[in-house]
Amino acid sequence: MTVTVTSLGFALVQLDGSILNVALSQIPYRPKTGIALGLFTLCQLVAWGLVGAISPILRPETAISSAVVGGAALFGLLYGVGWLLVS
Repeated sequence: MTVTVTSLGFALVQLDGSILNVALSQIPYRPKTGIALGLFTLCQLVAWGLVGAISPILRPETAISSAVVGGAALFGLLYGVGWLLVS
């Protein structure tokens, strides 16, 4: 009985590994997209943090819009400079 359970477990692990290998081979490798997404997230984090620090003196509508626009502008600036340096 132990041999059968061990063999079945080994077969299931092999099956899971082959399914995972097929699934991972279908995901495209796009490092520029990942770098852009990470940079965008970091820029939004910095912008929202800076606006959050001065938010007690701002109206809520002004704070939200300035954080979104500031994060997008910071992302555009940093990504543009990086693209110029690499190209």
